[in-house]
Amino acid sequence: EARPSAALAPMCRPDTRDTLLDRLCEVAHETPTAPAVVADDGVVTFDELLHRVYAVARQISATAPLDARPVAVDTVCTTASITLMLAVMASGRALVPLDPNLPEARRASIVGRADARRIGVADVENADESSIPLPTLTGNRIALIAFTSGSTGTAKGVLLSHRMCLNKA
Repeated sequence: EARPSAALAPMCRPDTRDTLLDRLCEVAHETPTAPAVVADDGVVTFDELLHRVYAVARQISATAPLDARPVAVDTVCTTASITLMLAVMASGRALVPLDPNLPEARRASIVGRADARRIGVADVENADESSIPLPTLTGNRIALIAFTSGSTGTAKGVLLSHRMCLNKA
């Protein structure tokens, strides 16, 4: 059985599960070579996913260290997009998932209502390992902002904490 990378151990504590990232760390430690993401562009193991998530999270933090606004990401079915969504949460920012099938005007409206900055996969594709510290997350921290369909008028954002998302997973 393959062992996780030596650098994996110091990145997370597998004995706690208060956030989505805590759970990802736990599973990555237990099954590092198991497929974590099977998407249109390939397969990524838990060990690879965890390393990519933290590298991209550090890049997000480095590019805008004082910008704690939510981050909007198009939710396409690729390993890079899924990695980016998890990295946004690992960086301590709330994720605003954007349905790529919505008209651009609607997605722009959601970004504006959430006061989010928009990041695409191309913005972080060259993320390297770094030592930039990431915030300590708690289960009460907002993990994502899900927007309603807007059937009664304007779409409204629903705040979901890490703990809430973890309990629903």
